[in-house]
Amino acid sequence: MKLSAEQIRLYLLPEVEERIRHYTRLAAGEVSGLGTVEEFDGGFLVTDLYLPKQACTPAGTELDQEAVATLMLELDNSGKDPGGLRFWWHSHADMNTFWSKTDEQCIENLANGDYVLSLVTNKRGSMLARLDIFRPVRVTLDDIPVGVRTRDLGLLESCRKELLERVNDSPIPFWAPGSHPMAPRREVFLTEPTSDLGPVPDIDELDEQYLAGELAWEEYMDRVERGGRNG
Repeated sequence: MKLSAEQIRLYLLPEVEERIRHYTRLAAGEVSGLGTVEEFDGGFLVTDLYLPKQACTPAGTELDQEAVATLMLELDNSGKDPGGLRFWWHSHADMNTFWSKTDEQCIENLANGDYVLSLVTNKRGSMLARLDIFRPVRVTLDDIPVGVRTRDLGLLESCRKELLERVNDSPIPFWAPGSHPMAPRREVFLTEPTSDLGPVPDIDELDEQYLAGELAWEEYMDRVERGGRNG
């Protein structure tokens, strides 16, 4: 089953995106690699990228399984979870981005957990991503939006403190006439006598006429000063 899933997003750290871009453009043919994934509210984030040994041609790429096993062992020895290797990316060199039969088979071979995220790119910078879920049911979410996202550096509280200490928020003035957010405004504070505003009910109509191009700026302001009267 294939679905388009706008609500699921794949994010790459800036370094990850740059490495993919450089590897793709520098390789003579196709190239592929793996990456570790972190889940968060709103999508998935690829945090680290790896380029295992592989055999590549202008039309295909195949990861060295021994090199992949070595990578997983190195991650485990360094205290990282090898199960985090849930991202597979590869390039199509100068071809368009799509899922070939070889790609589909490779994704099935990577089914060693609950899901795998895949990305295909090319030398022009096009990207296509998908999420394959293997448990509890088999689902493919294709054409996932891809973006670049930096890590949260934990600056929320320090920013909040600086705002409270240094920013003095002033009250918002009352603006009149009219209520249309795109119409021109003249500033009138609540301390002014409201009787000076004239018959306000006609002002909304003036706003609409101005926005529709039926009134020039000078005519608009002239009629505003006369309280919306025509004549």
